[in-house]
Amino acid sequence: MTISFKEQADHERGFSALWDRHVAPDFNVYRETFYKIRRKGRATMLVGVVATIAAFLFFGRFGPAIFLFPIVAVAAFFFTLRSYAPLFRAQKEMSEKFLTALNEHFSDRVVPLKRRSAMQDIFDELADEGMAPRDPAIIGASYGAIDSEFVFFNATVKRETTSMTRDENDQPNNRTFTYQHFLVVQMRLDTNCSTPIRVTPDSKLGNMFTKLTKDWSRVEMDNAAFEKNFEVYCDDVGVAKAVFTEAVQGAFASMREYYSRNRPRLKGKLRIHCLIKAEHMTLIFDDLDDVSGAKLTGRTPEKLVDAAHAGLARMAETIKIVDTYRDLIPILR
Repeated sequence: MTISFKEQADHERGFSALWDRHVAPDFNVYRETFYKIRRKGRATMLVGVVATIAAFLFFGRFGPAIFLFPIVAVAAFFFTLRSYAPLFRAQKEMSEKFLTALNEHFSDRVVPLKRRSAMQDIFDELADEGMAPRDPAIIGASYGAIDSEFVFFNATVKRETTSMTRDENDQPNNRTFTYQHFLVVQMRLDTNCSTPIRVTPDSKLGNMFTKLTKDWSRVEMDNAAFEKNFEVYCDDVGVAKAVFTEAVQGAFASMREYYSRNRPRLKGKLRIHCLIKAEHMTLIFDDLDDVSGAKLTGRTPEKLVDAAHAGLARMAETIKIVDTYRDLIPILR
């Protein structure tokens, strides 16, 4: 039975027809392929594990022959990975069909951007301003407004951590990788901002470090919820308060609460930075990834509908952010 998409919110209106056109016709074949290949892959993995253990026990009886054991282990891993290759291709194809439907759904507002170098330039500029890490970023989903007035994209920073202990060749013997995800939303200003305005999360110790190391002037704001959670830095108090009116401060506080819902307690509230400089206002959301929901399509076929709901909500909410600040900040209109 072909799985259907049932619209549940205003931002999903009309998507069911696109789902029926792009996704539904190939869903049954995809589901059959998915489970068939997964069963085969698991069987191959089991055989590989058994063969690896048997090789270890067998070669271990012959002294130096134990060095043949890694060859068996590598071969088992290769054949297991090869058995899953058709599944990865099928998932990629279905993800592309979903993205075709999603992109068409939002085509009256945004289009996907292929030139990732421009997004990398934006991220590098944010790093120069102290608003993002200086590490190289991997650019993910990228979209631009059809009127060229805003862009938004995902960026992922990969960091390597090595242990202090070293092997006989003086090389670190323990390497781990961490990934930091960002959603960046950049809007074009109608009038250039005469002096930069920086907004950072109020992290107490972090802001004390900022005051000691950067020549930024702190501006006190009036909204209690905003002032409790954000710090504003600008050399011109009048400019900062003209842009960050009571309504804008309230929108920032509400935005933080909205994106902090259902986050693991250990992660704390979502961190949001903002830079207004020259002709752009840029919002940087820490720990927000996969704005289109494309990565979620790699789950089981039955989860494809959930991925679609998530992707539509994320895209619609990002566009809503732009519309909200366009209404509230005159120089964005």
